Amino acid sequence: MANCPSCGESNAEGARFCANCGHELSENCPSCGAELLGEVAFCPSCGTSLTVTTTQERRFITVLFVDLVGFTAESDEADPEDVHARLVPYHQRVREEIESYGGTVEKLIGDGVMAVFGVPTAHEDDPERAVRVGLRIQAGVDERNEEHDNLSLVVPRSWHSPLKP
Repeated sequence: MANCPSCGESNAEGARFCANCGHELSENCPSCGAELLGEVAFCPSCGTSLTVTTTQERRFITVLFVDLVGFTAESDEADPEDVHARLVPYHQRVREEIESYGGTVEKLIGDGVMAVFGVPTAHEDDPERAVRVGLRIQAGVDERNEEHDNLSLVVPRSWHSPLKP
């Protein structure tokens, strides 16, 4: 009996195609290309391991969303070049802060920035990292406002969590 590599169904000896899903039963070694007949753990030609192990893992991720207060309304009446000139340094600073704590910027939507912590690499303290980044972003926006008199960027000072402790 030969098991189908696609669906796992048992098939009669000598069958070339799976009776359940139609998948070809003979396969080739991914390393040397030799034809493999039946279910084998190692290639008889080159010795490459042919066992596939799959593992599932449940991960918790932390999502950080940062948005400037009132920026969209202000931008509606502003010159696009001025809006761009205000956003680019803000996005750069936010990205630097997020990445310095191991987060990944997933989306930039206008003045909104969405970042994730725990993907692709998870850390036990990902929620704490996200909070620290949020505090650094607040401080960074304050610093930028102090450096430029005509700038009045505001980041919310409240935190929201969809999960209750």
